[in-house]
Amino acid sequence: MKELRKGSRIATSLEAYYWKRGSLDIFGKVQKGMVLNLSLGGCCLLVPKNNMINLYCKIHLAFLLDDKQHTKIERDAVVCRVTENQIGCKFTSEVHGDEPKLVSYINESYEQLIRRLNRYLNR
Repeated sequence: MKELRKGSRIATSLEAYYWKRGSLDIFGKVQKGMVLNLSLGGCCLLVPKNNMINLYCKIHLAFLLDDKQHTKIERDAVVCRVTENQIGCKFTSEVHGDEPKLVSYINESYEQLIRRLNRYLNR
């Protein structure tokens, strides 16, 4: 399968909350999930098996980074992939005040990975 993502992703296990945008019915209630991977352009979200989230559904997503400041990230997103209880989300292109912190978080995660790989390769 061809990778369509514009930016690289990092593996995470961040508790998240999400809800359908513009929905006033029971499925518009806040649901709990977990961000499994994250990039500047989107994420993969693990949701309950009875999630009722469909392809192209618009959702709002909120989660805390596991950085020192526990930075809160909130994004509107469109569901672009649904595989069992994992959904691929593409963030909308809106600019947020937390963007520099998200960039820093992802860069720091890459740097840590590179340091671990270098230590492993230089044994």
